[in-house]
Amino acid sequence: MRCISFGLLPCEETAVRRDTPSRDSASHTSSLSEPPPTGCVRRHNSQPPPAEWGHSGAMRWSRRSAFAGEDNPLTAAVREARRSGRSPTDLTVSNPTRAGLPYDQDAVLGPLRSADGLRYAPESLGTRGARHAVAETFGVPPGRVVITASTSEAYGFLLKVLCDPGDRVLAPQPSYPLLAHLTKLEGVALSPYYLRFDGRFYVDPASVRQAMSFGARAVLAVSPNNPTGSYLDADDLRALDATNVPIVVDEVFHTYPLEGGAATARETAFSMERPRVVVGGLSKLAGLPQMKAGWILVGGDEAFAQPLLQRLEVVADAYLSVSTPAQLALPHWLARREHTASAIRTRTRTNLETLRALIPEGSAITVPKVEGGWYACLRVPRTRNDESWALRILEADDVLVQPGYFYDFEDGWLVVSLLTPADDFRTGATKLIARIDQEA
Repeated sequence: MRCISFGLLPCEETAVRRDTPSRDSASHTSSLSEPPPTGCVRRHNSQPPPAEWGHSGAMRWSRRSAFAGEDNPLTAAVREARRSGRSPTDLTVSNPTRAGLPYDQDAVLGPLRSADGLRYAPESLGTRGARHAVAETFGVPPGRVVITASTSEAYGFLLKVLCDPGDRVLAPQPSYPLLAHLTKLEGVALSPYYLRFDGRFYVDPASVRQAMSFGARAVLAVSPNNPTGSYLDADDLRALDATNVPIVVDEVFHTYPLEGGAATARETAFSMERPRVVVGGLSKLAGLPQMKAGWILVGGDEAFAQPLLQRLEVVADAYLSVSTPAQLALPHWLARREHTASAIRTRTRTNLETLRALIPEGSAITVPKVEGGWYACLRVPRTRNDESWALRILEADDVLVQPGYFYDFEDGWLVVSLLTPADDFRTGATKLIARIDQEA
């Protein structure tokens, strides 16, 4: 296909979400319950733009790019703490390259020295070597693999193919806040289906049916979910499959099982019989977010898969965003991923064990089972709201945690990262637990 390159600005996770409004803000509602955006795409016409567009003060910007521009209270408090010379213990670490993990420098950087990287021979769906390496890693046919520059880009490509502006998709709540941003940037609305808690988090089938009653073009899911750490089990998948629309499953944390998640982690949502699409990337699988490589695994029968692949090829050809050196190196990075991935598993397991050991009998804090991923959710008393708890812990103890509303939790939840260096995690968790039990 003819190759035309356009730029794409990826959307990355941040430890403290600058554009998340206050828990008490009148403007804060669940990002998954907003009405569908309208007027997201301006049709081309031959008329000149309005005269006022020439004046920056009167510019009319797209609704899809409208995000809150002010700091939320927690972000402002962190900035003020650092400005005053304090260095809070950070229990929100999400960047593996800044978490004190081991990297094999030769194994990571060596493959980038290939002389083949000096030549440009673009292939829309990805180079043969990259697609075959991903296929071998996950046990899927190479022809069902699409290489992207990130998991975020994979979402964007799929939303372009599955939806028109103004359409709606379903997404879990609570879950990854990036989903609301990525869908909004494509002019697509989100409706929530709920993850209920009853000892573990599970998909509520009734909420899926209710959300589908308003219509949706696809269902998004994360397994294990971020931050609840819950894998999709057979019942969850049945509830999602019953919608009879494509299911897009994000499995970026799939290879990081924790409590009782090992058996589930061996089962992917990918299926050659069901219209499911799995997305993933190097960022989590190999701890290499800086290398910008992700993938789409297209499941389903041929009647579903081939039209989807053809349309993805057109979209990918318009962007051609995955660099040649990254695609050449991808087979090597996948083959050697365990050097860092095993250290991540050790870190997250150690920190989760530490967290449980530190919580005394009779504590006001409970930690639900964490089946997998990098995060733990703490159920805390509602004597304060979650943002107030996070602010109090930061101000009194110099410990940074995330309030649950960042992920559209109901009140009474805090989230900590198990990727945090072990000594910092023990220090921060000790102070966090003591503060909540003292003031609950």
